[in-house]
Amino acid sequence: MSVFPSLGTAARYAGVTKQSILKWTVIYDIGEIRNGRWMIDRDKLDRILAARTQVAEILDSLRKSA
Repeated sequence: MSVFPSLGTAARYAGVTKQSILKWTVIYDIGEIRNGRWMIDRDKLDRILAARTQVAEILDSLRKSA
């Protein structure tokens, strides 16, 4: 399991804010605190990013067909 050693590292990778990553840790269970630091699971984060991309593509397709 590959992990990001902080919220900031994961946020930069995902192109979102640290607050978004923190929310996702609660909603999607993508991380945990170890030794006082957040560890974000890269595989779980990648799945969230892929799902967001799919949703954006579907919305774009719907807009174009309307």
